[in-house]
Amino acid sequence: MEVEQAEEKARPALTDSFIEFAEGSLSYEQLSAVLDLLPLDLVFVDKDDVIRYFGGSCGFYPHSKNDLGMNLFSIHMPKSVSKVKAIVDDLRSGRKDKHAFWFEVRGRFVYIQYLAVRNKAGEYLGVLEVLQDITDLRALQGKKKEL
Repeated sequence: MEVEQAEEKARPALTDSFIEFAEGSLSYEQLSAVLDLLPLDLVFVDKDDVIRYFGGSCGFYPHSKNDLGMNLFSIHMPKSVSKVKAIVDDLRSGRKDKHAFWFEVRGRFVYIQYLAVRNKAGEYLGVLEVLQDITDLRALQGKKKEL
């Protein structure tokens, strides 16, 4: 508990700040709420393969705060580590900007995208993993549904 309080005091207070984007601005509170509301899971892994952020509301693979600061490859199943390393190597090197695939698990269809995150100069900053449970979308395929 004391460690958490010390960490909170060490962080700059952004709650009243606005973050400027190319197409507008959001307060820290607004941005946090929007990211947590997205119907997908987001994981940002920095250029050193360290997990820095996760959010979203899909909740397919629950994350723990213990994952933050961990190496990306340490949280994957051993059988998938070589595949994830190959994906990250492709993104880091610039051979690809995106890897996307879907699979079925526990009766649900999951779509995962690994996206290279680069700054305006094209320098690699890390990977954004976007996971969506697309089971309901697949069920609607070929059917019209009114909104």
